[in-house]
Formats: sequence, C-alpha cells, structure tokens
Amino acid sequence: MMFRADKYYLAYDRSLKLGVLKLPCQGKVAMLVLLPDKDVDYTAIDEELTPERFRGWVKQLKKTKLEVQLPRFKLERSYSMQKILPDLGIVDIFENKADLSALSKEARLKVSQVLLKGGIEADEKGLSNSATMASSITEVSMPPRLTINRPFLFLIYHEVTNSLLFMGRVIDPTKN
Repeated sequence: MMFRADKYYLAYDRSLKLGVLKLPCQGKVAMLVLLPDKDVDYTAIDEELTPERFRGWVKQLKKTKLEVQLPRFKLERSYSMQKILPDLGIVDIFENKADLSALSKEARLKVSQVLLKGGIEADEKGLSNSATMASSITEVSMPPRLTINRPFLFLIYHEVTNSLLFMGRVIDPTKN
C-alpha cells in the first residue's frame, strides 16, 4: 500500500453511493479513483459510467486535507486493431494494393498485424512527482484517512480537455 498525506480533491455521488478521489499524475493528466460504498457492487458502476456523469464528478471535486492509502498496481493490455481499423476506413494497408514504398524499397508490402498496447502503473514514483510539500505545520489534528482496500474503478483523463485516456478496475487491491 502507498500512503500519503496531502491535499486532494474529493467528491461523493449520492445516487451511486460512490466516493471520487482525484490523484494527480504527470503533466496535465489525473486519475479519478471511484470507490463504491461497502454495500455497493462495483460491477453496477460500469453500467452507470457516462460522459455526463464523469464531467459532473470533475465539477464537484472539492479540495480537502486527507491521508490516502492506495494499493500499488500495474495493469497492461494489448489489443489487436485488425477489426477496428477497417471500421475507421483504414483498409488498404492490409491488402496487396498497399503503397508502403515510403517505408521500404521492397515491393508488395502490406501490414499483417497492428497491436495497441496500453497500461498504467500506480506506485510511489508515479504519484510522488506531483505531490506538494507544506513548508509549515499549522494544524494539530490528524486529517481524515481514506483507505482503498476494496474493489475500485479508475479513470485516467487529460485535465485540460477532460478527454478520457484509460479506464480500468482493481478487483482485489490486497494482491500485487
């Protein structure tokens, strides 16, 4: 588990009984952690994810001092693009009539496979670059603690455009 006390942005969706925590990543990218209440099945959240709801969560975020415990996790996935690219109008590169002469002097080249590989890794290094350090301590009381120790979903997005870049879920945060 990673542990960090800092100021974070939080929101709560009463209709879904779901906490939303924003964690900064690198550059203008952030991660929303969606933590359903203990009595809510995390799979029900999948069906409720909409662009409107996502934008609503981002607008509701309020800054608060908080201790966060989050499991380290690493997820990777590869996708074959052979069925997707033709739907986008990219067809010729897979056929003998492909003109790939700018890539090679070989005649009759065509693309046989296109793979897209994506992944996310959350660890101390990934989150520590964006952490801020206070220059003085003014409060005596301990901030509230949020421990993420049950299934959660996450959304990685570009903060300037609110474009969703990656999404996933962690089913068992106690396993590496």
